[in-house]
Amino acid sequence: MAETDIRRSLESLKQTVSVTSTANSQVFSIVVRDKNAKASAMIANQIAATFKDQVQHIIRVNNVTIVAPAETPDQPVAPKKIINILIGFVGGLILGLVYASVRILSNRRVQTLEYLADELMLTSLGIINHQQPVTATHDQPAIKPQPVTSVVKAAVKRV
Repeated sequence: MAETDIRRSLESLKQTVSVTSTANSQVFSIVVRDKNAKASAMIANQIAATFKDQVQHIIRVNNVTIVAPAETPDQPVAPKKIINILIGFVGGLILGLVYASVRILSNRRVQTLEYLADELMLTSLGIINHQQPVTATHDQPAIKPQPVTSVVKAAVKRV
């Protein structure tokens, strides 16, 4: 990739280039974060070379040197996939535990008959079982008619 192939606007350079310096030192570092690793190294080297040329004309200093040129990294510097996966896993686990805890602690349903009798001191009158609802089809009614059987017992009075 030639240097002329890399074209960036001033706004995109402002977002991708950062310059940091250490305290009490005249050494500074140029960091360029770009999607293309080769382009980021070329941009950093070009900024350093331009700075070296311009500083010599502005403040008349001849001893400006580039300590280490930018190199193309072998692996991407961001995003760190393993760390992001671990953060997502731990965050999901914590969020799931919090959700489950809130559900359990805010459950106000009566779970057992013993809770009503022992804790609330209520008398049990009976238990209603849940049954599956019966649905009607076109050839069978929803309520099955009970066969009518009449059993007549003779009332015998014994004296």
